[in-house]
Amino acid sequence: MYKTYVLAGLLTMLLGALSGHGQQSSGFHNRQIDSLKRLINSDIPDTQKVINMNMLAKMLLQTDAGQARRHTLEAIRLADKIGFTTGKAKANTIMGRYYSQYQNDYWEATIYYHKALELYKTLDLPEQQVIPMVLLGACYERLGDNEQTKTLYETAMKKYEKLRNYTAVAGLLNNLGGTARRKGAHQLAMDYYNRSLDLCDSLEDMAGKSRALANIGWVYIDQGNHGKAGEVLLASMELAEQQELHLQYSRAVSSMGHLYIIMGEMDKSLESFERSLAINRQYGDRSGIGEALSQLGLFYLHDEQFDLALTYLYETLDTLAITGDKVTFTLIHANIGATYTEKGDYKKALDHYHHALDLAAEIDFKDNYITIIGMLGRNYLALGQYRLAEKYLLQGIDLSREVGAMTRMRDCYQLLSQTYRLMDQYEKAYHNLSQYTIINDSIVGIEKSKALVAMEAKYEHHKNLRRIDSLNTHTALLDQKNRIQELEINQGNLWRWSLSAVVIIVLLALILLYLVSRKNKIHDRAKNLLLQQKLLRTQMNPHFIFNFLTCIQGIIYKREPRAAADYIADFAHLVRMYLENSRHEYIDLERELSGLKYYLRLKQELLNINFMYRIHIDPELNTAEIAIPPMLAQPFIENALEHGIGKMAGKGEIEIWFKREEGQLRFEITDNGIGIGQSKAGKAGDPAHRSLAIEITEERLSLLNRNKKQKIKLEIEDLSHSTDTLSGTRVSFRIPYRAAS
Repeated sequence: MYKTYVLAGLLTMLLGALSGHGQQSSGFHNRQIDSLKRLINSDIPDTQKVINMNMLAKMLLQTDAGQARRHTLEAIRLADKIGFTTGKAKANTIMGRYYSQYQNDYWEATIYYHKALELYKTLDLPEQQVIPMVLLGACYERLGDNEQTKTLYETAMKKYEKLRNYTAVAGLLNNLGGTARRKGAHQLAMDYYNRSLDLCDSLEDMAGKSRALANIGWVYIDQGNHGKAGEVLLASMELAEQQELHLQYSRAVSSMGHLYIIMGEMDKSLESFERSLAINRQYGDRSGIGEALSQLGLFYLHDEQFDLALTYLYETLDTLAITGDKVTFTLIHANIGATYTEKGDYKKALDHYHHALDLAAEIDFKDNYITIIGMLGRNYLALGQYRLAEKYLLQGIDLSREVGAMTRMRDCYQLLSQTYRLMDQYEKAYHNLSQYTIINDSIVGIEKSKALVAMEAKYEHHKNLRRIDSLNTHTALLDQKNRIQELEINQGNLWRWSLSAVVIIVLLALILLYLVSRKNKIHDRAKNLLLQQKLLRTQMNPHFIFNFLTCIQGIIYKREPRAAADYIADFAHLVRMYLENSRHEYIDLERELSGLKYYLRLKQELLNINFMYRIHIDPELNTAEIAIPPMLAQPFIENALEHGIGKMAGKGEIEIWFKREEGQLRFEITDNGIGIGQSKAGKAGDPAHRSLAIEITEERLSLLNRNKKQKIKLEIEDLSHSTDTLSGTRVSFRIPYRAAS
């Protein structure tokens, strides 16, 4: 199913520009507030009252935003009355924070930030002037004015460089990276983020480093490098947790949730999003709450619970209705459109996509614009409006190529191929399908599996380190307690201490054994995945694909486009079955039989090998209820056709049997080719040669049989050795009976 889910990190990225304040202990915080309230009500000069009101308002923003607003307005009134320009500018900045960070009303916030900026310009206080400038840039970023945002950030960064405030410079580099990423300039964004990361490293600014790592993770996700994305996002989470940066930790957890969706780890994804929502609610971060709601909508969209997805997405629109945040509205409308598309309500989907497209064009949101263009093409294709579908999909391909968005370009080629096929333009359909295949091969495959295994291993390693740290702490406490007791008890009780030490050592040994076992399981899973992919490559080898495409080309030259289209569809179905089956350790026998029949029929009809085949199934077998490892037969059938039947003069025969014997499944492949002996004799120049498919299959069976009482057995027999009248090879598998899940 073709799906594009566009709310993937932009909200997380934007939140960093508007927040970042830490948390103090509640007791100390409350004592400061009480002290400032007493000072304001005491007999002190009005100038000092304004200063104290501003300090009080800034502290109250985190706990009681309404009370903070009242004190800020009083500070503005009093500062204006006594002509205290610095105090008035400070109060306007705090008022802007109230509207932007706690009310999400960015238009109103810009009014106060502009006032503060104008007041500071009348004073010789360059460091104070730059604060509202940065906050104003963040507001324009949420309102979609990229040029104004970039100008303000760059101006502020130059001022901070002159002031040697490099922590602020690192923060602005992060913000500029976000602006570049939204416009689809991923390499420029990565340059900004890496500069920020290097600066934070030199300053030992762990909060800034965590934020930069999270943003770098999103660029890797955009580029399809999921392994690197997982590494840097985990590093960001660890830093934020160590420094007790709760909101930054929430954003890193949320980013991991998106990555888990991409990797198909739905349970971990849901857990991440729900944890992010809980943290944001705990700290009253409205932007974070809105983001978390939209993420849950995105999750349920991907999980195909469409009504629930719409509930969360519409709730997000209501939560952020007063903000004027065009970036967020673009993303939410696009995801609502995606949900209606999956429900089959294409007209409603088009309404939301066109709304999102207009907003994306208005704010120059190129990255999102490309995604929406592709989804418009998909919806017009579903409605049978092929010319409109062609228009949008061609535009999507051009824009994707311009910014290097390979995943989006691949999806547009796939949809365009379907469009041309339905328009009976088969040559164009074939060309676009070929482009889709080339791009898809560069994105998907072995790298995805390696990335998933690496990320899981790192995730488990992170949890295990925590267990060991906790255990070490506990052990140290016990050791200290034992030393104290040793001074108090007599020599006769020494055996108790010894017993405790033995128990601790045994516990440590058991935990170590558990960790080693866990690591071995992850390693075995990785090895099994790689073996399956090697096996897949031996079946879908370039020679087989080249021969098939050459045959299809011949049919096209004969001007038989419908026959060519049918064969292409069959071949695509076969490839899809292979890719799908290779992800599972066991599949039901019915699916394995379906793949075998497709494979043999294509070999028989298209390739220049004269053979017939028969598949025999024991009537007692229920093919839907028996599970076997996938793709056991194809390597041996390929060997039989290429090295046995392909080198004989007469017509070849392949017999495939599935029988139930002694509580096991017996699976045989028999051919009447020249046999193993003659085949090896034909390779006399390479006596050490051994079939790669056989080696991979044996290694794969070794992994499957590990720690199992009943094992899968493989036997290969040269029939010419058993009788003078027969020739060929028999390959037999004995597979312990296993019910399909």
